[in-house]
Amino acid sequence: MTLLTQVQKGTSSTSALVPAGARLFAIKAVDTSGNESTNPLYIQATLFNDYTQLSLIEEDEYFYGTLDGFNQHYLGYLVPDSTIAAEDLTGTGLPEGDIPSVVPTSTYTTPEIDLGSDATFRAWILVNKFLVGGGTGQSNVQTKLFWRKDGEEDSSAGERSSLITEEGTFFNCVMHYTGKVIPLDSNETASYGWELFDKTVPTPISSCYYEAPEKDFGADISIGVIAEVTTTNAVNNGTQGTIQHEIDYRTSSGSYDGFEVWASGTVQARYLKNRFTWNNTVGMKILSGAISNYDSFQPFTVGLITARYIKARIVVDNTVGNTIIDSIKLVAEEP
Repeated sequence: MTLLTQVQKGTSSTSALVPAGARLFAIKAVDTSGNESTNPLYIQATLFNDYTQLSLIEEDEYFYGTLDGFNQHYLGYLVPDSTIAAEDLTGTGLPEGDIPSVVPTSTYTTPEIDLGSDATFRAWILVNKFLVGGGTGQSNVQTKLFWRKDGEEDSSAGERSSLITEEGTFFNCVMHYTGKVIPLDSNETASYGWELFDKTVPTPISSCYYEAPEKDFGADISIGVIAEVTTTNAVNNGTQGTIQHEIDYRTSSGSYDGFEVWASGTVQARYLKNRFTWNNTVGMKILSGAISNYDSFQPFTVGLITARYIKARIVVDNTVGNTIIDSIKLVAEEP
């Protein structure tokens, strides 16, 4: 059999391209170690395609859209960017294997499709990918779509801004003169013979967090939320400490119901709060930067929409596995 697709648990549909006709499908479960179930579930189905293609974007060697946290490799792939310059990694200017110090999030936005006028059609997105260096980590690749009707404003650019500001709430932490956020120490600086904690915090308070000012989107909307977080190790504090990004949100008439750990996704809200919580029991991290990224792209694989303009966005969470994008296809077709 031919491998069609690999999807996360809970996925109810796929845009894997299958020719029309009588087909036999086999489904296997895979555990966290990569072991497949012994016996697949077989499904017999006859597929029909009564749709006519209206427009197509297919990028499998050259990518003409917008890259953020990706680099276009000379072999025709999109590879995650690194916080280390490429020439310092390989001497060739491009990474050839596993990528150290990879950026936490990579996004690629396709060029926009203009159908000429409003139409009701089926859109679907297909991404072919593989893990960097043949690794076994599980990547988190999300496909999203932005669409608008004729005359509607293009709000797909979204909003990016720093979350670290003096107007935030600091609990057992402080904004350093460098603009970074560090935990407070259990002792005064004078007990160490210092004037300030410049490079390290010898005995950081174990429980601390920084909460950014509340974000008001002006109305209840469906909005994509990503925080691009940069951390560094404090001198002589070990390397195992963590900083966790959390969000809490509510609609105009709703209530906050508590912070939850967040990587990327879409929420329905008017108000949103970002919080960063430290675990200093096994080391200490410095919060060097935190950029909010809000956009109007919706999670999407396949479905019917009414619009004139569409474009796709691929969002990769590199914290759970580094992924190379081999090809992207965005299709609009009508019955």
